[in-house]
Amino acid sequence: IPPGLGLIMGEVILYRGVTLRGTGSSTTGLVHGGGSQACIQCDTGVTNNNNIRISDLAIYGAGSTTTYGFAAHYCIKGCGASNLNIYNCNDNLFLDRSYTFDIENVVSDSAIRHGLNTADWTQGTARNCRFDNNGTHGVYMFDASTGGGQNVLFTSCQFQLNGQSGVHGEDIVSAEFLSCWFEGNNQDNGSYSDVKFTDNADTAGKRFSFIGCYNTSTNSGGTGMSWIQVDRASVVNVISCQRADSGANYDYALKMGANVGVLNVIGSPDLDANTASYSLNAAVKLVESAGPNSGLFNGTGLSP
Repeated sequence: IPPGLGLIMGEVILYRGVTLRGTGSSTTGLVHGGGSQACIQCDTGVTNNNNIRISDLAIYGAGSTTTYGFAAHYCIKGCGASNLNIYNCNDNLFLDRSYTFDIENVVSDSAIRHGLNTADWTQGTARNCRFDNNGTHGVYMFDASTGGGQNVLFTSCQFQLNGQSGVHGEDIVSAEFLSCWFEGNNQDNGSYSDVKFTDNADTAGKRFSFIGCYNTSTNSGGTGMSWIQVDRASVVNVISCQRADSGANYDYALKMGANVGVLNVIGSPDLDANTASYSLNAAVKLVESAGPNSGLFNGTGLSP
C-alpha cells in the first residue's frame, strides 16, 4: 500500500498466503467507515489460515462500529502482525484461535474495549508492543477450551492508562512477562488490579512468571487492588522485579488466591516481606530469596 490515507468502506479480507504491507505506520493509514464490521480480517471460511501477515501501517477505527481493527481467525502457521498502530476500534486487535500468531512493534491505543482481545491464542508471542489508553483492558485473554491453552509470552511490552486492568486473563494456563512495564491502569477508579488472572471453568495447573518487570502507581479506586492478582496456579514467579513507589494506591503488591500452590519472590527487594506486600491464602507457600530486604514473611501462608 503506498503512502497516504485510504478510506475503507466495508471489510478487507486477507486469504492464505497474503501479506498486506504499507510504507510505515506514520506514512500509510487506513481509515474505517464503520458499519459494525472489521476493518481488516482473515478469511473466516477456513480453519487453517497460513502465511498471512500485516505490517507497516496505521488503522483508524470509527469507534464501536469498527468491531476490530484487525481480526485473525484460525491463523495457524507463519502468521503475524508487525509495525502497526491501531486506534479507536471496539477491539483494536482480535486473535481468534490463532495459534503461534506473533505480534511485534504494535501500538494499540484508545480502543473502546480492549487493545488486544484473544481467544485460545496458544503459544502466542508479543514483543515491543504498547497497550495504552484502552477503555476496558489493555489485553484481555480468554481460553474457551477446558483442555488448557494460551501459553503466551510478552517481552518488553507496556501496559499503561487502561480503564480497568493492563492484563486480564480467564482460564489461562501459562503466561510469562519479561521486562514489561505497568503504569497508571484502573483509570475507571474501580478496584482493578494491574494484572489479574481469574479461574472459571478450567482448573488445569497454571504457571505465571514476571521477570525483570517494572510497576509504578495505579490510579486510585476501591479496595482489593494489586499489582499481580492470581486465583489459581501451581506456581507464580516474581523475579528481579521493581516497584517505583512502594505500590501507592494498592492494597497489596501480590494477591494470591486459595488455589495458588507456590509464590516465588526472588531478587525483588521492593517486594519486601511485610503484610503490605502480600495477600496470601493459608494454603500458599511463599518462598523468598535471601537478601538484606527479603527476610521471612511471618504471616499466614508461609511454613516456618
